[in-house]
Amino acid sequence: GLAGAVAGAFYPTSPTMAQELGMIIFVVVVVGGLGSIHGALVASLLIGVMSSFAIGLDWTLADALRSFGMTQGAGQSGILTVRLSSLA
Repeated sequence: GLAGAVAGAFYPTSPTMAQELGMIIFVVVVVGGLGSIHGALVASLLIGVMSSFAIGLDWTLADALRSFGMTQGAGQSGILTVRLSSLA
């Protein structure tokens, strides 16, 4: 509907467009609450800010754990070396 027409103006349209945006939309609806316009607005802003910080800071998972004071398991091997920007 209208959301697809608006998104088509900002993102390149392709057959896989739903796969790229679908997960983000699903998370916004779940976090914001189904049927809540205000909750969806707050959730979309929260997810957008978190995504922007993850891409802008370019930390690894170990760096993120260290920032919360969890240093014991934050070694430099395995899954902890994954960059947050690749997950966002």
